[in-house]
Amino acid sequence: MSDKNNVVLTKKTGCNKNLNFGFRSRNNRQSTNDWELHINILMPRYYEAEEESSSIWKPACSGLRVELQECLAESDCYKKDGHTIRECVALGNHPSIPNECNVLRNSFFECKRSLLDMRTRFRGRKGY
Repeated sequence: MSDKNNVVLTKKTGCNKNLNFGFRSRNNRQSTNDWELHINILMPRYYEAEEESSSIWKPACSGLRVELQECLAESDCYKKDGHTIRECVALGNHPSIPNECNVLRNSFFECKRSLLDMRTRFRGRKGY
């Protein structure tokens, strides 16, 4: 029997199935050990907009790659000097590249290197 609170009284069976019989009447002469009370509580689910696209495969370190690209696109190396983003990465510690971009470049390098290192493949990448 089910009501507003999802309370169900089921009979134990020999197999893995539970049969719904409702509440036992007085005429039913089975032992009380044959019955169980199941309370189903439905928890609310909170979905974010990104969860829909989570089924799409993303390459490893893609988040760091996007952040590095955005950082270098805002740097003077790309805007004023006219270099491409790839050239700005190749310049390394150039004065026109902010320190934040250098930190992101190093983190991206460590992330990519961890894909080849068997020890980090088993343990997982740090901080992720």
